[in-house]
Amino acid sequence: MKIYPSLISSPLLSLGKTIIELNELCDGYHIDIMDDHFVPNLTWGSDFCNSIKKITKLPLHLHLMVDDPCRWLDRLALTEGDTFIFHLESFSIEDRGQGVDEIIVRIREKKWRVGIAL
Repeated sequence: MKIYPSLISSPLLSLGKTIIELNELCDGYHIDIMDDHFVPNLTWGSDFCNSIKKITKLPLHLHLMVDDPCRWLDRLALTEGDTFIFHLESFSIEDRGQGVDEIIVRIREKKWRVGIAL
């Protein structure tokens, strides 16, 4: 079993300390990204996620609850083995076939793992 604690529940002002304390105790981190459009909450952006990546070598699971997950591909400084999870319903019904295929190809080209949330 692998453990990926969600960082959304960590106090924001002590997030760096939380990550440093957990680095030896977990296998990676789960990060929820919400854009206040796809879901009615707003969380962290790409700069924040990239800062987290700088203080841990552990893999990240990014769960993107956003309208246009493709816009995030070039904004995130993920590394090989990190996971990019997007929602199928973030694509219109007309775009689901080709759009989903294209984003999966782009994610794999970056050597990230891909996940699809339903």
